[in-house]
Amino acid sequence: MIAKLWVEEQDGVRRRRFPITGGVALPAGRVGEATNLVLTDAEGQPTPLQARALTRWGDGSVRWVLLDFQADLTPNEARLFTLAHGEPEPLPPLTIDGMIDGEPLPRVSSCPGVSKSFIRVIDADGNEWAAREACPTVVEECNALRATVRTSGAVAPSAGAQGIHWEARTEFFLGHGWTRTRFTYIADAGDEDIRLTQLSVVASVDAIDEPVYCFAGSLAPWNVETEPLSSPEPGYIIQTDANDSRVVAASGKTLREQSLKNRGYVGVGSDDAGLALGLSDMWQSYPKALRVGPATIEAALWPKECEAEFVLHPGMARTHSLFITPYQSAESLDEFMTTINTPMLPRMSVDDWNETGVPPPLLSPDDSPVPFTEEMTKALFTGFTTFSTRANSGVWGLGELNWGDFRAESYEARQVTETYGEGVVWGNLEAQVPMGFLVQYTRTGRVEYLLHGLACARHEADVDTIHDSADPHLIGGQHGHSVGHGTGSVGTSHEWTSGIALAYLLTGDGRLRAVLEETGNHLVHIAGSAELGAFENRSGGWLLIALCALHEALDAPRYLEAAARVLRGIRKWIDDGSTTLLPPAQHVHSPVHLFIALTGVADYYRLTHDEAAKQTLLVGGQQALERGRNEAGFFFIADGQAYRNTGPWPTCHSLPVLSALYEITGDRKWIEVGVHQARLLLRLMEARTRWDKEDNWAQGGIYLTYAFSFFHAARRLGLLEDI
Repeated sequence: MIAKLWVEEQDGVRRRRFPITGGVALPAGRVGEATNLVLTDAEGQPTPLQARALTRWGDGSVRWVLLDFQADLTPNEARLFTLAHGEPEPLPPLTIDGMIDGEPLPRVSSCPGVSKSFIRVIDADGNEWAAREACPTVVEECNALRATVRTSGAVAPSAGAQGIHWEARTEFFLGHGWTRTRFTYIADAGDEDIRLTQLSVVASVDAIDEPVYCFAGSLAPWNVETEPLSSPEPGYIIQTDANDSRVVAASGKTLREQSLKNRGYVGVGSDDAGLALGLSDMWQSYPKALRVGPATIEAALWPKECEAEFVLHPGMARTHSLFITPYQSAESLDEFMTTINTPMLPRMSVDDWNETGVPPPLLSPDDSPVPFTEEMTKALFTGFTTFSTRANSGVWGLGELNWGDFRAESYEARQVTETYGEGVVWGNLEAQVPMGFLVQYTRTGRVEYLLHGLACARHEADVDTIHDSADPHLIGGQHGHSVGHGTGSVGTSHEWTSGIALAYLLTGDGRLRAVLEETGNHLVHIAGSAELGAFENRSGGWLLIALCALHEALDAPRYLEAAARVLRGIRKWIDDGSTTLLPPAQHVHSPVHLFIALTGVADYYRLTHDEAAKQTLLVGGQQALERGRNEAGFFFIADGQAYRNTGPWPTCHSLPVLSALYEITGDRKWIEVGVHQARLLLRLMEARTRWDKEDNWAQGGIYLTYAFSFFHAARRLGLLEDI
């Protein structure tokens, strides 16, 4: 046996031969080739499996493997599967069957009724843009259970003008007539923002005699649902903000004023069969509309009914998940759309995860250091989720470009126009918010953490990353916290890849991989071209953390080669004296910057066992111990005005470094020092659950996930009870 894997249904619906696609971490030396794996259920019956290596350990064995299989699940059922060595039964790949826009696609069955699709864009001047170019269809992946096909193109107001390029990754599954398309639009580089009044994906459908149109119901507060609506009239569903949804006939008559959260689908067909279009996260990413008529079905990603212009910064992107499916009844369609919006991944236990050696070490929910820790962690993440899904665009500004991020309220009070601009300051997912949610998912298995973590990771990958620029070295760079998510500049202290990397490894999402490659090119350039002095304090630390995460996700030596140079810059900074206790009037580097730098050094050492990295950790750790604590023994923030302030920021960043120093030296003093810090962290976090600020909720939960590796080490030493 290699691993026990759980698949859990958490939506309360039945799933039949439901496709499971997910990444699983493996210990070094355990699996040589992914093709020599078999999967059995709890009764020992074989389950058809397709497996592909995502990354490998230094010895060549598989580190992360992407699994494809299918499972039947009853409502709320958890099923156990066993992954083992063996000779899998040969399975034929999906065959080419059907055409879309003249291109052959690998598929089992064509979605009936769809003939072609196109992009419709109308700008603020009323001009409808034309297709600028078309690219060949590319089969990104094709196995016996699933195929992914990528198409791409571009639209612009005229030849040579700034426009939008797009790509669509469509997945087909064995035995299923439905498809999932992740559609990404990307604003071209240019001197001005792009302003639109409509952006839609339109599909032509075959005419149906006496059609019946189906419109999704809504989810109201307190989980009160409205039923799907059937009508002889074509029309559309529109979501204008997070709590305002309505169904409108083509004649303009309002068929239903829902004032609720729309479930996101429309259909056209007869009484017993039809074709539907679904859109994930419709109410979170408002304004949105789904339109259905006798000859077309349309996903309006920015609907023409919205009075406001859609403003896209150059290089900004956004990805949406679209579903096309046949259906037999409105009830079966409603159930299907519930299942399809929740991905299902294979998941191992915390103990099995820790045995793989893949970071970060996790603490089981059953081993919380104090009784209230688990509830407190849940409260912090729930608080952030509540804030980030609240309605009212005038107050919270959520919607198309903001869903997945958090409003950085702590920056509002000291906002300076020339620094942040005018308007709401967004966190741009500072401090690894996606990573925190996904770590929490791997610990608990709760799907709400997975869904929000993926939303955060995709927001960071699309909106907060530059994808096109006149300066090629800016492509892949991430904006710092800013108004409108765009500053036109990047900095290493605000570029985090760990959450995007983990999201890719858990899902195999090709779009996330493409963004990681962009970011990798950007960061390798920075690491190779900047002076060593640019890598001091947290700037060098975040860069080193990012490069190590890129290596783990993409398995390319060049990231470690770039990281080695950053390590030299950090060591030079430490040798110059990075952490001192000086009077508050003097500028000093604070211990938190040292710990962020050492976190990157610890990541690099774990991957390479490099002696220079080990010595840098030891020297930096001793320096923090001797000169980085106040009279009470706590690591502090040196900010000029309150140079001995303690807080969750320096405390949480110290804990993983202390656990790494313990692993290297075997000296329990590092954990004993950390126990003192951990007590403070938990007290501060308990207070933070009562703070009414969105980014306090967001970063509060992240602070606790940083601490889990330390808690894991403390448990092994029997010191959890001291916390």
